[in-house]
Formats: sequence, C-alpha cells, structure tokens
Amino acid sequence: MEALEQQARSTGVYTGQGAASLVNQACEKARTPDPENIGITAVESLDAYIEITRTGSSGEPARDLMPLYKLGFPILCPEQVSTLERVIRGDVPFGSGTFEIGAGPEQVKPGTYRTTRRSVEDCYWERTRADGEIIQNKLVTHAKRLTVTIKPTDGSFTSERCGTWEAVH
Repeated sequence: MEALEQQARSTGVYTGQGAASLVNQACEKARTPDPENIGITAVESLDAYIEITRTGSSGEPARDLMPLYKLGFPILCPEQVSTLERVIRGDVPFGSGTFEIGAGPEQVKPGTYRTTRRSVEDCYWERTRADGEIIQNKLVTHAKRLTVTIKPTDGSFTSERCGTWEAVH
C-alpha cells in the first residue's frame, strides 16, 4: 500500500493522502457489487462508483481518479483489471431507460447490443434521431434473445422491460 502511495506521488497521478484507500474502495465496488441492487454486474457497480467520484457528491469537488485507478488496480486488485478496462472502454451494460448516443457518462456508445436474459417478454425498444423521430422500434411479446444495432447517427435509444443489454464483441 505504501508503494502505491509513493508511486502515485512520484508520478503526479495523485498527490494527496490516501491514494491506496481510494483504490481499495474502487476495488471493493468491482469485487462486490451493491447487494441492494440484485443483478447489477461488477462493471456496472464500478462504473457507477467512478461516476460518483468523478462528479463529486454533497458539495465535494469533482475529481478524475481514473489515472490513479489505472496505476493502483494492477497492484491492489489485479483480478479486477479487466473490469476497469471495460469501464474505460465504455463497455458497460445498461437496462431500462432512454439514453443519448455518445461516449460520455450516462450515454450509450454506438454498436451492437443484445439482451442478457434467457427470454424476454413484453419488451419495447426504439432508436430515434436527434430530433426525436423514430428510426426503428419494436414491441416484442416473447423472444429468446434480442439484438439491436445502434448507429453513430442515432440520437437516443429507449428500452422498457427488456432487461439488461450488453455489447456484442
């Protein structure tokens, strides 16, 4: 832990105290997703935690700890490096809601996605243009699995009762 503290200071990645503690907290979020959110993946848990620390909460200043996590994960939780890499790439599963298309926080990256459930019932999804006009939509009463391709020119993607969508690689 002290080695990480020294390395963080010497590289300028994090000059304050408690670098190892900050990385440990992120490692724990990746190891043990929030038990109150049953079904949440390690990637979703870590992504949410990083977003909270990035934006700050209850009056705290925003801070980008990603360079510290990149430095510290291989040292303190090497088994979770792939989880961190997925978050960095934006390869984060998402569920119900309406999401703008893009690469920022709370956005869905263009690409092909599929549902993770063994079967889907009463699922509605739609792709829209930036002006809200529907490009494509479907109401699926039952399917084993669904696949949708979201294009870079799409404005948003809406999903209701479809479960979780994950990127297809």
